[in-house]
Amino acid sequence: MNDVGKPCAGEPHARCEAAGAGNGAEATEPVLDRTQITAELGCLAKPVVLSTGCMTGNDAMARSFLDGGCSACVAPRGYPDGTAAFAFAAAFYCQTLALRASPPEAVAIARTLGGDTNLFNLWH
Repeated sequence: MNDVGKPCAGEPHARCEAAGAGNGAEATEPVLDRTQITAELGCLAKPVVLSTGCMTGNDAMARSFLDGGCSACVAPRGYPDGTAAFAFAAAFYCQTLALRASPPEAVAIARTLGGDTNLFNLWH
């Protein structure tokens, strides 16, 4: 460790040990608590579909999801570059889950990244 408590080069950034490690106890996988995850990351009231597949942004597809109970459907009307699709999805989820933006706000922000991100549309 350095003088501010950060790992030095070559040291692991995190360690995971089971209680009683060293006395014959076996390490176990961490247990994910859905309630804690929802509290920390947020949760949308109804599912939102985000499709990054080319040409999946059409009225019939969106209507199918909306009629099935989704609150919104986001998809491209065209052939977005893979990097643009990834960037759009990352920005959309950051906005909705971490920053608690509404789907329309998240789509508007994600579309400002440029390139083919402007191919994505929202139905709600």
